[in-house]
Amino acid sequence: MTKRQRTCLFFTLAALFLLTAPAVALYAQGYRVDWERRTLTQTGAFYFKAVPTRVDISINGEHVKTTDFLFGSTLTKNFLPRQYQVQLTKEGYHPWEKTLDITENTVTEAKHIVLFPEEIEYRRTGEAERMWPSPDRKKLLLQEDSNLVAWDLESGKRTLLWQQQENEELEEVQWAQNSERVLLEIAQREQLNRQVVFVSGESGPCGELPCNLAFLKGTEEKVLLAPSSTRAVISRTVGTSRILQEVDYKEQRILSSWGNDVLTFQLFGNELFFLESTGQVIKASLSAPSSWELLLSVPFPARREAPYEILSYGDRLLLKEGTSLFLLENGEFQRIADSVQSIVPSPDGTKLALAGNAELWILYLKDQEEQPSHKVKDKVFLTRLSQRISAPVWITPFMFAFGAGEEVFFSETDDRDGLNIYGAGTFKKPELFWNTKEKSLIVLSDGTLSASEKLGI
Repeated sequence: MTKRQRTCLFFTLAALFLLTAPAVALYAQGYRVDWERRTLTQTGAFYFKAVPTRVDISINGEHVKTTDFLFGSTLTKNFLPRQYQVQLTKEGYHPWEKTLDITENTVTEAKHIVLFPEEIEYRRTGEAERMWPSPDRKKLLLQEDSNLVAWDLESGKRTLLWQQQENEELEEVQWAQNSERVLLEIAQREQLNRQVVFVSGESGPCGELPCNLAFLKGTEEKVLLAPSSTRAVISRTVGTSRILQEVDYKEQRILSSWGNDVLTFQLFGNELFFLESTGQVIKASLSAPSSWELLLSVPFPARREAPYEILSYGDRLLLKEGTSLFLLENGEFQRIADSVQSIVPSPDGTKLALAGNAELWILYLKDQEEQPSHKVKDKVFLTRLSQRISAPVWITPFMFAFGAGEEVFFSETDDRDGLNIYGAGTFKKPELFWNTKEKSLIVLSDGTLSASEKLGI
């Protein structure tokens, strides 16, 4: 090869390098030619995480990947910015389908996908008239004929707490916040007796017999169990004013008093919140009874005849007046929802499921950074059905179950495109509870208690 030939070859290769290097660099950085829009653009990617594992992923009808065996996740790259029809499938399961957007140099995520079996099997576990889940979701109280039984879902142990006697009827049961005690309201010959029992079945501070509030002679109107094992907070009317008192039911004495003309009250740990007829909400402490704090700079327009309920989730305080819901912001209650029948907090306390007649909503109490992102106070409409929706039961912070008429459903909270809602069985007037340990849905219907197969969520 002559010197001239070598020189020509060198400059030819150099020119090719200069021409191709930028293209290779742009390709490596995710740039592609969008022939439809006639532009050079960066691509995006999809990240999926699903239960169960080994789920097939199709995009725009074309199979692209299968989630891995260990974590059920996968990343698939090089998608031009636009909308895509995504479908996740597995034999024997309902598909998960959604239209998702890809934007430049961004990963679109769906990390909480659950595929439910097409047919869910249930087994009968017993009979019960009513059930009361514990606050920690680890126990169930069951009214079985004339008995009240505590079912420890972690150990499987069942403990008899109360046996019905002649002329007695169990009116209501209230859990203590620590899930260790319950307050029983028992009607007997037109009188209401209140007893405190420990769900372990062991003797309480009052000895072999349950502690009771008989020393108050029926003057108490509402009772909430305090964190201390021998104390409760009650409301009673003295003269013409309804006040609050902390009582020690072991020593049978009154310890502290609060309030004037109290309309409603609630305990959260050692903190006591109550609404007075003046429209002021007051925060007090059981550990420092003389310390009060006024929470409202603008009094709430309270009405004596209206039913009220105070709710607290994390650092958020809410007030429910009838079916209207208000959130405390900057010293005043702001209306955020109407026609609310039931309110259920998510397991992580970041959002509330609101059920009202035939509608379901999600109210965000904190910013949700992961996709789909939401800001605090965002109220997101999920679905509307033809029948009244019962109180939802959270399974994870991103999935819940609910009943509508005689149908039970599972639903996600991902509101991008449409919701994926799956039928979970037919039951008459179902009451639902999620057994976290067994990954099973418990259904009380028409006196029968049933548990689903393990769903692996």
